[in-house]
Amino acid sequence: MNLSVHISGFGQMFGVPNAVVDQYLKLATPSQLKVLLYLLRSNRPNLAHDEIAKALGIPEELVEEAVLFWSQTTLFTVEEQSAEQPQKTAEHPTARPAAEKQSRGSQPHLLQTSKKCGEMSPLEISTALEASEDLKDLFRMSEQQLGRPLRHIEQKSLVWMHDGNNIGSEIILTVLLYCKSIDKCSVNYAESIITQWWNEGIHTLTQVNDAINDMEYRRSVKTRCRSSTKSTSAVLCWKKLWVVHQTLPLCTALNSASRGHFATSSSVVCTTPSMVLL
Repeated sequence: MNLSVHISGFGQMFGVPNAVVDQYLKLATPSQLKVLLYLLRSNRPNLAHDEIAKALGIPEELVEEAVLFWSQTTLFTVEEQSAEQPQKTAEHPTARPAAEKQSRGSQPHLLQTSKKCGEMSPLEISTALEASEDLKDLFRMSEQQLGRPLRHIEQKSLVWMHDGNNIGSEIILTVLLYCKSIDKCSVNYAESIITQWWNEGIHTLTQVNDAINDMEYRRSVKTRCRSSTKSTSAVLCWKKLWVVHQTLPLCTALNSASRGHFATSSSVVCTTPSMVLL
């Protein structure tokens, strides 16, 4: 299908900077582009996040993330914070030398999550992508596992793990796939697991696979224990009902033969099947 511009249908227009297409289009998610167009069309300061979310039909948390994304570009100006609360300076992760990479096993350092590394602008993420084909593949395969485009905070997390901490793409994707298998498919959750494991001495893909197998085994044991508990309760209930079924005719016969004296004199009153004899 070939599309041609129909000028007469434009009516009133508003401008969209060329930088949106040239620099940010391949990084921005659909919700971020929606928020940008709404901000440019409205051209009003101090728009409330809930107002934007209602107008666009998206969750408010996606609006907050989109506003954060665009605030770190050159398209908008952000009000300066007071001197008492200075802004955090952005810390762009830089890859460590190969020599340090090889010596990590002997002198491991403690990792920090991307939340503690400062902000990372979309332009910095774009620059990191242009410099690394492996990072591009990591982004693409992560989006395939998630089934959606990466959000800004997820892009930052991947760049931080890959470039800042020199964690291999195969480890990141392996842990992300494990998170998906337990219905916790989140880049941030995967990062927390990788960070914890690294600080516990798990640094190679083999060690990561062993750790995943160990967690799967413990999950299966817990599942079997819960199933066993339910099965035991069902067996005990069946035994009680069986006792009632076997003894009820005898109780009825004795009660009839004694003309009711058995039911009143016995410590066990056999009148209804709902009574359990122990």
